[in-house]
Amino acid sequence: MAQPRNQQHAPPQQQQQQQQKPATRGQDQKKDAAPDSQKDDAAVDVDELEALVAIAMLDLEAAGAYRIVGDMVEDSELKDSLLEFAGDHERHAREISELVASTGMKAELTAPDPARSAMLQLASALGGLEASAAVDCMLANEQLTNATYESAMELVMEPRAARIVRRAREDERRHLEALTRFAKSDVS
Repeated sequence: MAQPRNQQHAPPQQQQQQQQKPATRGQDQKKDAAPDSQKDDAAVDVDELEALVAIAMLDLEAAGAYRIVGDMVEDSELKDSLLEFAGDHERHAREISELVASTGMKAELTAPDPARSAMLQLASALGGLEASAAVDCMLANEQLTNATYESAMELVMEPRAARIVRRAREDERRHLEALTRFAKSDVS
């Protein structure tokens, strides 16, 4: 009979202990770095935190792209919306950063290097053409961030993190709806 992967090379005594404990996602990677006053929120899955940091970096790229395009478009309503969406993405990254810091995990979230970010390079290239091209570019970015937060909704279990992800997902849906309206209005 084949043994589960984590038991294949364990000594017999360790195999028995592993068989007695049901495995849970991330069980061996729980991190309890919060003070006693925060014990109800203290157990944080390191994999969740790392995923959230990656999402925060994506949010910073999206914010940068919105700022680039927002600064280039002439339509004032579109410009205001794009800059508002940039602020939302920056808030998402800030909230995730604060959550990660509250666990004691170190994560440096910095603005992406424009020379190394495909999202920022596309925004720079397309944002200067015409408003409809800028909206199309931002729609593609927003589809990515929407899909990312949808996936995160299923993966993130820690209550504080789940609240942050839920709020951000709602912002992302709002961004996508607004950009879709702009695209249909043939903004120029």
